[in-house]
Amino acid sequence: MGKKSLVSLVLFGGIALNLALGFQPWNHDTFFPAFLLVTACGLLLFFLLVRRKGVPRRGLSAGALAFFTLVAAGSGYVLFQEIRYDELEKRWAIPADVPKDPEWKGYWVTGDALVRARVDGVFAHGLKDGKELWNHRVSAPEEVCGTSSSADEGVGLVSSATKGGICDRVTALDLNTGRPLWTHGTSENPDEHRGYLTGVAADSGIAAVFSSVGLDVLDLRTGEPRRTPRPPSGCRPRAWDDSLALDGGRVAAVFFCAKDDSVRLVVNELGTGSSWSAVLGTGVPLGEASVLSADPVVVRSRKTADVGRELLVFEAATGRRLAALPADTLARDLPVLVGEERIHTVVDQSGTTSVRALSFTGEILWSARFEDGVEAVHLTGSELLVAASSGGAPAALAVLDPASGAETHRSHVPRAFSRPRVLELHSTPELALFIDPGSWSDAPETQAFGSWKK
Repeated sequence: MGKKSLVSLVLFGGIALNLALGFQPWNHDTFFPAFLLVTACGLLLFFLLVRRKGVPRRGLSAGALAFFTLVAAGSGYVLFQEIRYDELEKRWAIPADVPKDPEWKGYWVTGDALVRARVDGVFAHGLKDGKELWNHRVSAPEEVCGTSSSADEGVGLVSSATKGGICDRVTALDLNTGRPLWTHGTSENPDEHRGYLTGVAADSGIAAVFSSVGLDVLDLRTGEPRRTPRPPSGCRPRAWDDSLALDGGRVAAVFFCAKDDSVRLVVNELGTGSSWSAVLGTGVPLGEASVLSADPVVVRSRKTADVGRELLVFEAATGRRLAALPADTLARDLPVLVGEERIHTVVDQSGTTSVRALSFTGEILWSARFEDGVEAVHLTGSELLVAASSGGAPAALAVLDPASGAETHRSHVPRAFSRPRVLELHSTPELALFIDPGSWSDAPETQAFGSWKK
């Protein structure tokens, strides 16, 4: 074999080898750094020998071989990146709010708009170009203090209060126009703490609202009263964010019951009036009790600051407890996502960050590792989106199959972010939306990217 043939074999063979190994599911981009390190060490050893003993004829051949091996590895890696990864195309951005002190309260993506709520009002932006479509501002001293976690039938719920007071009003907004449909007074907030969110939820054409009597259930479009369940005797709502959920005519809510010093989960079937309850804790105040789903009923609880969170899973119809799972999430408290017949969470163990899928009985179905951490996650009907981080900012958008955890696509995220305190991730069929409500820099609050999957 001639020298040219040998060089060609090394060059194209190295490219093919790097591509073949790079596409293996276990790779995680570790092959090229290892290849580069070994080649660099070989070159260093070669030059050290040259300095000590001169340049023998065989040394020249070995040096050429090492050089072309390095070129092959680099070429293969570049081709691997170009074939496997594309870069997200930035479509539009919403600048950071000025002034920046108004608190972010939530957002919805509905129809052709991103609707975001902050303490001074609700603002809709077109998904096509990010331009403002409408706004619903509240006048001082009124302020927005919470929103429903989801919208239904193009209607979102906004709770409000007089500044410094309690959240005692709920307004239903038509998210296509910004027009208020109805306003409902909740009377005195039953929680002893002032200023916390009044629980509100919207689903299946129904609005559920915490009130002084327990729960008010209303028609989502008209505000007309529906069948209203009563809480257990001596119990009052814990009017915290996410302590109320609706799903298919079933409402799940968290109450504090003074008679036995307990925190209870109460689930009501609105159609039949049947109900069941379960004690989440007694004697120790719960710092957090979020209802993540009403079918099945999934509650995320934390008794004290130094006790790990648990995911409690109950059968929706009977209240039978299916699982109690530790949910040690990242310090920034990434969400736990319930959907597609499983629970998805982000765990951090021994410095390794993984996205996991659990069955409703607690079995680990799959686990996908992200070496540099995770900034945000979002579940659609058929895809689990993961914003993988690098240096504290999103660097890649990975698309996982929720059923298997297999990575089906990955895109680079342009370096257009500060280090976000909280990053929200959402998607439409055309866009990936990165929302940074807590940004203290001049970086945009919301950035929309296209071409995020092929």
